[in-house]
Amino acid sequence: MSDSYYRVTENELLEDYLKVQNILIIDSKNQLESQIREQTDRNQQDNYVIKGKLLEKKKRSKN
Repeated sequence: MSDSYYRVTENELLEDYLKVQNILIIDSKNQLESQIREQTDRNQQDNYVIKGKLLEKKKRSKN
């Protein structure tokens, strides 16, 4: 009967834990650091898009 159940490896448990670690920990420092990383990534993406649009606008205005 025990062969019928899914058995997780220690590595799988660790990977799953690391994915939700910030949610499980009460310390807000980790959550804030995660939010800062996410916001920084979004800002970098936004800056890339804005610079591309500005470059397009400059090219159009030269023509």
